Amino acid sequence: MNRVSLTLATILSMAFTQAIANPKALEAFQFIVDGDIRDPLITDINFSNCKSQVTVNTIILGTITIKHNWNEAIWNSQNYYINDNGKKELMLSCRTTCAEYMGEAAELMSLASLMTGIELTKSIRLEIGASQMRVNRALKDLRDECPGVSSKY
Repeated sequence: MNRVSLTLATILSMAFTQAIANPKALEAFQFIVDGDIRDPLITDINFSNCKSQVTVNTIILGTITIKHNWNEAIWNSQNYYINDNGKKELMLSCRTTCAEYMGEAAELMSLASLMTGIELTKSIRLEIGASQMRVNRALKDLRDECPGVSSKY
């Protein structure tokens, strides 16, 4: 086998491995967001190369797209709390900026962030659609794909 063939075989093998790994992560991420029942206001869910994207129709304020980079997640910071809508929300801190908000409602969120002092771009925040225990199992699949930032604490 010559060098060009060997290089091509290596590239194809890596691409095939990535194609196999992504469906598991996408399925895990979709479960974290939707749980067992799809929210009709969520119009799009994507996960690829450790980056997620969720688009939500807020009805009154228009759509908002939330993008997260899971490679920046500090997995030991994982926490759950009840948000202002009375729903359980997952939160992970990030080493650097890991969240981006786009769309008609994004400016309103930026203003709210500024007024409250909560830095939305340095954390991953998602309402969850299933029990915390089941979401933890899905997060394990994401962590296998995206190791994030290691932290002793």
